[in-house]
Amino acid sequence: MPLVLDGEIRSTTDLQKRTKDVLDTASERPVVIRREQKDDIALVNHALARRMFATYELAKLLVGAARYVVTRLDRPDDERTQIAYPLELEWAREFDNDDLVDFLAELQDAYDRVVGGDRPASDVTDVVEQWRRSAMVLRDRELRERLERERSILLEGQP
Repeated sequence: MPLVLDGEIRSTTDLQKRTKDVLDTASERPVVIRREQKDDIALVNHALARRMFATYELAKLLVGAARYVVTRLDRPDDERTQIAYPLELEWAREFDNDDLVDFLAELQDAYDRVVGGDRPASDVTDVVEQWRRSAMVLRDRELRERLERERSILLEGQP
């Protein structure tokens, strides 16, 4: 599927005759160079190109996570170990279905903020890393038992 990029439309003649003007415009917003009988060329500044590629990679991660969660929600608990996990989400086995829905919601929220331009791409990878670290704690029996003890102590103090 071709990427649709809004931008100022210019011809190859414009690029040839007014190179400085075309490049100055491209430093501020995308410029699309129309070419006869060939694919159009998009000129964008480096920051936008970097953001576009990062957004694409984050979208792949989000789609992989969503596919995994949907597959897992669709299967009985006894088939959970048979599900193929994306390598970068192997740690997700440690969580129950409700946790995974929460993970996906956090991931989607972070992705939306990044795509909206409000936050850096690292926000998405930070969400994944925080959940991965939590999974490592759950995987470690001693740490898990300690957390459960501390949680029960906290709950005892509540009315």
